[in-house]
Amino acid sequence: MPTDIRVLTEDDVERWTAVERTAFMSPHDDSARYIAMMKPEWTLGAFEDGVLQAFVISAPMALGLEGARLRMGGVSSVASMPEARRRGLIAALLRETLRRSREIGDVLSGLWTPHPALYRRYGWEICTDSINLRFNPKHIELPQGPKPPGRVERLGADDWRFVEGSYREWAARRNSVLLRDEWRWRMIFLFPGRETFIYRGPDGRVEGHALLRTTGSGDDRVLEVGELIANTAPAYRALLELLLSFDLVKTVTWWVGADEPVLEAVANPEQIKGERHYGLFVRLVDLAEAFSQRPAYADGRVVVRVVDEACPWNDGVWEIVSAGAHFAVERCSEEPMLTVDARGLAQLYNGYRSATNLARAGRIEAHHPRALAVADILLAMRTPPFCLDEF
Repeated sequence: MPTDIRVLTEDDVERWTAVERTAFMSPHDDSARYIAMMKPEWTLGAFEDGVLQAFVISAPMALGLEGARLRMGGVSSVASMPEARRRGLIAALLRETLRRSREIGDVLSGLWTPHPALYRRYGWEICTDSINLRFNPKHIELPQGPKPPGRVERLGADDWRFVEGSYREWAARRNSVLLRDEWRWRMIFLFPGRETFIYRGPDGRVEGHALLRTTGSGDDRVLEVGELIANTAPAYRALLELLLSFDLVKTVTWWVGADEPVLEAVANPEQIKGERHYGLFVRLVDLAEAFSQRPAYADGRVVVRVVDEACPWNDGVWEIVSAGAHFAVERCSEEPMLTVDARGLAQLYNGYRSATNLARAGRIEAHHPRALAVADILLAMRTPPFCLDEF
């Protein structure tokens, strides 16, 4: 059957909505609302005999790596009509999405998925962790300390600009966070039932915020913490006090990164339970450009053989050198010190795993006695990777 892959246009929206609704078994109104938030030009479709049967969205995003801003295609809604599955349409779309991402200047591609095996075939891999904290607010105490000198305020649904600055300040120090534009802020603030609180310091500056939503009823009420971000210790304490003030809530649930300081901030951390989950999947679309834009914290050099079948322009031997705060990457004819595939490279790139850790798991091959130690130092990041935003 003749297959054509192309970018969608406004003329394809009706069929686009129908495929989305059928593939994800979504109500018509939900599908139409979702499609309305996306843009046809972000979407590659696979057409058989001129009829759209499958599509992949790759929305323009920016990933923050400890102050660096990198263009990333955010892959979502990988969808196929049931009758068109297992004909290679999704495989072709994912490969073409990577090729097109490189063409338009994306250096990374990221996604969230409950189906890791599918995307690992094409080089995406887990690159962040999330920990789901759960506790009863009545059982948590804060240690004695000075009262925060500022105040907590509630915001309205259109007040996202009040928190944009404090989020940007926080994100500049973090690893693997999305750098939010107006479109994403509006999606966050319009999330059903969610309320936003800010902490203002005594000078009126916003030093942190919390996105909260209550669900359930009676003895089963849950307070969902969409995020709690603070740039100062008083802001952190004030927002924790806010969480503990929800007296009718039985459980607080809160997704955090590995370095969240809440266990150090409360008097009885044993009352907080945590469960680790995987988060954002990343792959390098343009290896040389991605490294040239990544922060470097140690001088050194390593020669790496990269195996990347889905992005053949990344495949080969590369010299990775850092001097000062930046990397320089070039193709190389030397014997490699390490061999790694696209999945392992992504985990090395944002510091999710060290070369030594991957080698212990059999995921990387060392050809030089000091290669692992050099790569560990050369590619280390300062903070553990954590991404708040699913897409």
